Amino acid sequence: MKKFSFLIAFFLIGSINGVLAETIAINEQKVYTQYDITKCGTNLFCHSKTGKKITGIARRKNKEYVITNGVIERERRLYKSGKIEEDIPIVNGKRHGLYKEYYETGELEAELVYVDGSIVQTKSYNKDGKIKDTYAPLYPEDPSSQIHKKYDKNGKVSEIIKYTNFHEEIYRAQYWNGNLQSETYAENGITYEKDYHTNGALKKVAAYKNTKKEGSHETYYANGQLELKISYHNDTMVDGDLIWFHENGKIKTKLPIHNGQIADGTYVFYSDTEPVQVVSEITFKNGTRYIEREYYPNKKIKKEDSYFFSPNDYDKNFRLEPEYPFLNGAPSEVKEFDETGILKTKTIYPKPFSAQYTIQYFDESGKITNEKEIDFQKLMIMKK
Repeated sequence: MKKFSFLIAFFLIGSINGVLAETIAINEQKVYTQYDITKCGTNLFCHSKTGKKITGIARRKNKEYVITNGVIERERRLYKSGKIEEDIPIVNGKRHGLYKEYYETGELEAELVYVDGSIVQTKSYNKDGKIKDTYAPLYPEDPSSQIHKKYDKNGKVSEIIKYTNFHEEIYRAQYWNGNLQSETYAENGITYEKDYHTNGALKKVAAYKNTKKEGSHETYYANGQLELKISYHNDTMVDGDLIWFHENGKIKTKLPIHNGQIADGTYVFYSDTEPVQVVSEITFKNGTRYIEREYYPNKKIKKEDSYFFSPNDYDKNFRLEPEYPFLNGAPSEVKEFDETGILKTKTIYPKPFSAQYTIQYFDESGKITNEKEIDFQKLMIMKK
């Protein structure tokens, strides 16, 4: 649907000018020229010479009007090919009834129900005839309240959006299998957002008050096991211990929150297997990741990331992983080691989130054997 809003719209018919230069018969109706037509009353058209009310078709470039006894009953907008693009019913000078819109290849693209100039219901279709989306009023007497449904390529409902007083109030999206994918709704001044796994299990729940995080924000694995729970007040993490779980319920790590951020220190991340092993550790400084290390099972360092630290270097509130807001920051240097602990590569970033960076390669003695300058943006352009 290209030329309208699903909410209230009004349309008034004006005078008709610039129609075809010849009078011809189409479907036993006449097509009139601009010289044959004159306005002879409110939304009423007569023959300019005889004064009689016109019955026929008036054309103006890509538009034509169906007139019966001087009154416009339909307006049609045409493609350059002459095929109908829009077919619009008119009553008392306003759109009223079932409006239809077509693809240039002839398939039905949309249907709208107008009442006295206002849209009250819409449907749009794909070229294969399957429904694409719909708008319908929640209450006939209140056009500001609407239900918007979107459909997938198989014709199943994929999203549901509820509008109250023209504002989105409830949003729901579904997976291909019919299970709920996500929803947003408001209760008592709090907006809740929930995401679900494909099996229907809750994946994430978040709450906001005046667009700021408030209350408990939780993430879950598909088996129902709690992964992480963070409490907020006025967009700030509440002091206490943040416990992060593996899918099997074992503790991954415990991070203390102090003054709304991760307390300074180095914190260990554990495996979900027996015997429990240290798989990584993160050092936080001023609430920001400072150094992060990953380990091989033999306890040798596998990878070490150093992060830009100065608050002037980057916005430390920028999140690469919004599900884990404490994992903020941008790496300045990334080192990778083999299982014996020998440095193999070093990646150097000149500034936070830079698309240009340098990769250095090392031999067993620690000497640089090769160095490459990388421009990620150019690589992406070349791939396209």
